[in-house]
Amino acid sequence: MRLNLALGLWSRKLITVNNSQVICIAWTDILSGFVQSAHSELLVMSPWITTAAARLISHGLVGAGPVKLQIIARLDESDFLTGASHIDAFRPEIYPPNARPEFRALPMLHGKMLLSDRKRVIIGSANMTDGGLYRNHEVCLLLDSPQIGQECADAFFKFWHMASPLPSDYLSNIESILEEALPNTDEEVAEAPASSGSLRLRSRRRTPRFKYVSPSQATKARRHLADILALGPPDEILPEDVNSAMSWLTGVLKSLPREKKLSDGVIRHVESLMYHPDLSVRSTAIDRAGRNGLRSLVPRLQALATNPTEPQRVRSAAAFSLALLGSQEAFATLASLSSSDGDVGRWALRGCFLLLDVIHQEDQIWFLNDLQIPDPVSVVDLARRCQMASGRVSERMTKALLVEKCATGLWTESDVEALACIMMLVAQLLKTRRNRVQLGMINQIVADAFGVAPGDLRHGPLSPSLLRSLASSGFLDHGLSLLLGATWARFKGHETSLREVLSSVPRFFPVLEIIESYQPNKPDAGDGK
Repeated sequence: MRLNLALGLWSRKLITVNNSQVICIAWTDILSGFVQSAHSELLVMSPWITTAAARLISHGLVGAGPVKLQIIARLDESDFLTGASHIDAFRPEIYPPNARPEFRALPMLHGKMLLSDRKRVIIGSANMTDGGLYRNHEVCLLLDSPQIGQECADAFFKFWHMASPLPSDYLSNIESILEEALPNTDEEVAEAPASSGSLRLRSRRRTPRFKYVSPSQATKARRHLADILALGPPDEILPEDVNSAMSWLTGVLKSLPREKKLSDGVIRHVESLMYHPDLSVRSTAIDRAGRNGLRSLVPRLQALATNPTEPQRVRSAAAFSLALLGSQEAFATLASLSSSDGDVGRWALRGCFLLLDVIHQEDQIWFLNDLQIPDPVSVVDLARRCQMASGRVSERMTKALLVEKCATGLWTESDVEALACIMMLVAQLLKTRRNRVQLGMINQIVADAFGVAPGDLRHGPLSPSLLRSLASSGFLDHGLSLLLGATWARFKGHETSLREVLSSVPRFFPVLEIIESYQPNKPDAGDGK
């Protein structure tokens, strides 16, 4: 078949291919012939490889001269535990003596490509697995072209240099893990211990996490998608003075029943105020869109968050609302903004953690790999158990803050314990001193001690509504109970022990000092006495 290809990926010129074949059938015989055509080099790129495919490649190389075999795959521990890849496929001894196999691991690899002597190429949807060879409905293209072959080889070695060599003991460690994962055949199996409520990430992983490298021009592609999502202001912006607008947003809207808040008229009103001339009205309207669950405004919020010409206050409010809405469609936008400076990046990153238990598994692993999280599988499991997307705003924000800080290694279990102690002490203050507590001042001092922004605490663990609820009813949210319940139960009613925890760490001295200033027989903080 004569084929003319305008291949922007490989060349800006028109390439003529004299021999080509579209593969849309079970293709083990085609693969065998392709491998046998390799005389000096065979390059294989496939996220997953099973033993059957590896043996087919091995069989095709028998009797050939010396062939350099280079294979790139994901090679993640979880791939072997789920059976997506087979450990035997990566053992050098499965291949004939004339082949010199080398293996490298590349997390989030998705491309599939085979090259024979840089002259013949198979590229398409099929993995080197049983499913890819004869079970799934796949489409691949076989091309005979030295020009395309060379440019595909250039692409292959670009990935090769991104990928990581396998440690010498990698396969033996995987084998040990697989043996441990086999079902227990004993008649009596000890019951698993109940959760202690600790934030410790439960992991049995003993193999290295290979380094993830973002694809070339990934940032440019994200911006391109953001431009596509961009929306202009709504056709109709209602003229409304600042006082009336703020009164409606902070009073009337809050008091409306749920079904009324989701009515077309209310949504249009909020949407119009998101473009009000006054910056305070705009940011408040954007905030209320998230707090009131107005998911139909997600495209508007995406457009505002990604528009670099918008004020930072507007963009950060939009990122905050996207985080609250828990919409899977917002994840790509939040992920693209998560490395931004200031409040925009901070709330976008928090939003990604809020969405962690509702987005697709591949998005989960990509996001956590991009953050260089050592064990993303355990983080995803913790997010699932905490039910990140459920609960009131303050509960969800607290869960996301704790999981984010611990997953990224910025906080330890001791930090979480200290925060729980502070929450208990401040909750007790609010219960006994009520409106005489200057929570804003406490919030600022605690934020300084933990190295976070005051808003991280104001909307989360030091939210007045959350603290009052905890003081009266304890943990009503399952995820918060899982994360903080053990500490809360251990110290409840023991204020002396709470103070001892904080007094043992110098950076918490100012926190303890302001809390103690509210004790009986002492003037209130800020009284100037």
